[in-house]
Amino acid sequence: MDFSSEVGVGAPKGENCTVLLTDIVGSTAAHRTAADRRTIREAIYEIVPAAVEKAGIPWNECHHEGRGDGILVVFPSTVPTKQVVHLVHAYVTDGLRRHNATARRGARFKQRNAVDVGSVESDTAGVDGRVISNAARLIDQRTFRRRLAAASFANPVGLIVSDHVYLDSIKPYPESVPSAEYKKINGRVKEYEFTAWFHVAPGDGLARRLTGRTRRAGVHRRHRDARHGGAGGPVAWWCRLLRVWRSRGRIQE
Repeated sequence: MDFSSEVGVGAPKGENCTVLLTDIVGSTAAHRTAADRRTIREAIYEIVPAAVEKAGIPWNECHHEGRGDGILVVFPSTVPTKQVVHLVHAYVTDGLRRHNATARRGARFKQRNAVDVGSVESDTAGVDGRVISNAARLIDQRTFRRRLAAASFANPVGLIVSDHVYLDSIKPYPESVPSAEYKKINGRVKEYEFTAWFHVAPGDGLARRLTGRTRRAGVHRRHRDARHGGAGGPVAWWCRLLRVWRSRGRIQE
């Protein structure tokens, strides 16, 4: 599929449009070969257009262009933002899981996605608008990047959206998108401050990491208690007594 810049039918002329920006996690990782990277690029150029079509949106009516290791898609102003959010959760995720299930190790990948909405202008050179810059800032948010990098290949898709998109197109529709699973974050990139919401299903990889941390913390507490005579030992008893005295004003800090 040709992914040179293409302005679709009814190209935006200042209308409010939903923007989807994608990016591959770890595309330049040391274990990937040139053949792996080529396979990954071919995969995203199949998965994203197929997801858009499955959502009932004609691909040729969208502006789309390759952006390094990802794709920028500007949807017609008539396409509801919640429809774009849904296609990421449902169809992009399904397509990427299918790819990873059969791909060799170096060609398996996870994908970050950012969705925002705003005014978009277009000309023969492509598209422009603050919303496109905002999407680029969202997709590079540090916490979001780390969470998806830690997730397993069983849940290979992460989505981050602006506060406006979450409040208007996700939170009111819990039956179609998992609004309760989104996490709120405050970000800053240079002079730009923003509030965003992201969704990353932890999967086995992150779950194992979190479980391991919890177990290590439990072991640490047990060793600490053993050193100090246990939870009911003399040191623990004196600590509780000191807290009571402080609360009653018997000891001044």
